[in-house]
Amino acid sequence: MTGGFRTARAMVDAVTDGTTDGIGLGRPTTAEPDLPAKILRGECLSVPDAKLDQDDYMLTSTASNAQMWQMGKRSFAELKNVCDDIADLSDPKEAENFKKAAATYYKEMKETAERNEAIHGVLMYKNVA
Repeated sequence: MTGGFRTARAMVDAVTDGTTDGIGLGRPTTAEPDLPAKILRGECLSVPDAKLDQDDYMLTSTASNAQMWQMGKRSFAELKNVCDDIADLSDPKEAENFKKAAATYYKEMKETAERNEAIHGVLMYKNVA
């Protein structure tokens, strides 16, 4: 197991006690791409507290894919901060808006599947703020 860790302390303990050889930060880094560097510099002690059910893999996977889509909309050179334009799902208002957008997206994907059409693409999410 390398994923699911949410605090730097738990990450260090898991490596130190031999539970794992490495730490996976996949979904948290789609919210905050520079998170590993912040943790290593001691600037951050935990991953963002996304207001989504972390046990709902479909929702969190959709969120991560949408955040990666958001990252790809502008070049790095245009950004003041690597987190610019990425949905901050630790904001309750943003998280609720995302859940509504995801529900609509899932409905559209279901309708697409019912027409025997290929399901493709990503939720092109527009942030509240």
